[in-house]
Amino acid sequence: MDFLLNRKTLFIGALLVSVPVMSSELSYTYLGLGFDSTTVDFDNGDEIDGSTLGVFGSIAVSPNIALVASASTGELDTYQGIDTDMSQYSFGVRAHTPISEGTDIIGDVQLMNIEIEMSDGFSSFSDDDTGTVLGVGIRHMVSEKFELNVRAARTNIFDDTSNSFAIGGRLYNTDKNFSAGVGFVSSDDASTIGFDARLHF
Repeated sequence: MDFLLNRKTLFIGALLVSVPVMSSELSYTYLGLGFDSTTVDFDNGDEIDGSTLGVFGSIAVSPNIALVASASTGELDTYQGIDTDMSQYSFGVRAHTPISEGTDIIGDVQLMNIEIEMSDGFSSFSDDDTGTVLGVGIRHMVSEKFELNVRAARTNIFDDTSNSFAIGGRLYNTDKNFSAGVGFVSSDDASTIGFDARLHF
């Protein structure tokens, strides 16, 4: 069983597990459920797909600060006879401030723990690590019910570093206590499309 492959797979797993579609309306207290579908590109030209399902939330603790957290599980398609499962937990602080009406700039720092398990049916391998995610983004209400957002992030975990860029949109109901979002994330070796639904409080 060739576990030399696992170091890159571990790091890609850190990127594809729970890639949220940014935040909600221009308040910062919500609870959400998300699904992500990811394609990983290897140096040899091969591609492998993966998916994750996760819950995440945010709670405002001051006018400009929110605490954020997430938990998710995912898996990669079988590759070279190896099955890969992943789980992720994260916790962090997000700061935000308006730069114009309906537009916020956001910065966040998060700790992320990833656990990866691999098996070929005969033997297994597992690894876990805790790393950091640094992000900055902008949210803009295009209309009363529709938000656009962008975010750049730098992830450091499993002795590797990757940069990513995300863009997404979010549609709110009339009362703005529910929204649905879609987003796309491009990183060094992977691309992800994500969907989520959120309750706002």
